[in-house]
Amino acid sequence: GHFGSKISPNMKRTPEDFLICYNVPIARTGVQKYLGKELGLHDRADEIIKVYRTEDEVFNAKTISSFEGKVFVDEHPSDWVTPMNFQTYGKGVVTNVRRGTGKESDLLLADIIVYNLAQIEEIESKHKREVSCGYECEYVPFKDGYAQKNIIIITLSFYRKSCIIFILS
Repeated sequence: GHFGSKISPNMKRTPEDFLICYNVPIARTGVQKYLGKELGLHDRADEIIKVYRTEDEVFNAKTISSFEGKVFVDEHPSDWVTPMNFQTYGKGVVTNVRRGTGKESDLLLADIIVYNLAQIEEIESKHKREVSCGYECEYVPFKDGYAQKNIIIITLSFYRKSCIIFILS
């Protein structure tokens, strides 16, 4: 566990003044809508395409473990975060990744430890409260759209807008 002062039921400061955000929904099952160009479908670039995220994919051990220890960033960089650029992009870390229970059983939850003061202030002031995952996956034809397979997480970011999904390829 962690010791600190509570900011809200899901956030608290550590004795060192870092911020821990608990129970953050970082992925969900179900159907999402993408533009064809976001999936590399150039002949259907402006068409809305259904993309299915199944329980088998979101909650499989490989997907969950790909989140654990990932770098938390402020907006998504155009490159992978590596030891060479971590000082520029890294703001914290993702930990304790798990499937939600009850009403949250369709969600993947995590705790995020934020080390960067500017990022902490943006979160606490409610300037940034939505998350976005940078990930890679395969798209395979499924039902009336596509399904995501082999989802691997690259980064997690807080955003001003609601849950924008960013795919690095």
